Amino acid sequence: PIVVAAFITSYLYRDKGTVWLISEMGIDAKDNGRDFFEYLRAKHPEIPTAYVLDRGAREYSELNTIGKIVQPKSFQHYIMLFRAKYLISTHDHYVLPMNATY
Repeated sequence: PIVVAAFITSYLYRDKGTVWLISEMGIDAKDNGRDFFEYLRAKHPEIPTAYVLDRGAREYSELNTIGKIVQPKSFQHYIMLFRAKYLISTHDHYVLPMNATY
């Protein structure tokens, strides 16, 4: 049910455009995913991006000042998945909320 609800909700946000959803493992931000997110926010702020990161991560408050942060496996994570133009992750399946093991 959450997937269907998120899909319908994402349709309501279609006028906001797509987003580049970036992830690592969701529990920290210390790899190329973080660097790419910071690069996009600094050099290409016109590209809408979101980074998947747990609120309990040490890097959360720092990255939250740079751009949009999405809590892993949250309803918003599912919505962003359906709005995503690109799914970018340094680790295979962590960008997908239904497959992630945090």
